[in-house]
Amino acid sequence: MKRLAALCGLAGPVIVFALIFYAVSLAPWFSWTENALSDLGVDEKAGLPFNSALILGGILYAIFTVGFGAAEPKNALKKAGLCLMLLDAAALCAVGVFPENIKPWHFYASVAFFVLIPLSQFTVGSAFLTERKCKLGLFTVLLGLVCAAVWGYRWKAVAIPEAIAASALAAWIIILSLRMCRE
Repeated sequence: MKRLAALCGLAGPVIVFALIFYAVSLAPWFSWTENALSDLGVDEKAGLPFNSALILGGILYAIFTVGFGAAEPKNALKKAGLCLMLLDAAALCAVGVFPENIKPWHFYASVAFFVLIPLSQFTVGSAFLTERKCKLGLFTVLLGLVCAAVWGYRWKAVAIPEAIAASALAAWIIILSLRMCRE
């Protein structure tokens, strides 16, 4: 399970970002400074690859999380963080299942996804710190701060902060997956 989970953690972000950039290439109207990434989900051409990326990404994120949880020592804080990660994976799937035109469900799923990223990182990062895994704990908490702080700036549109938060999540999952491969 550990090996499969690590593979899902490594492949997931690559597949998701490849499909999202493919969706962007199919939507010449899309602007990083004037749109939300979810605008791609309702486009006639870009919708299928974009929504598929989110659904597949959420599934791979969930598999990674289960394997990560099985491979890690568990204290109450780590268990809470794992639950938040699973909820975040489900929210990512839900963003793809409920495109922007399915209101209000898309909004709820999207907000849940972007709120749960830093919450899971703060919780798991704190668990790492209590286990004396200081570098990993600080790295994880720092990524959580990035994911939360990016929303403090007044953006004209949300595609950029969405991409920053998603990139921080992807980096975290890749680092944890590489760590799982080495252990």
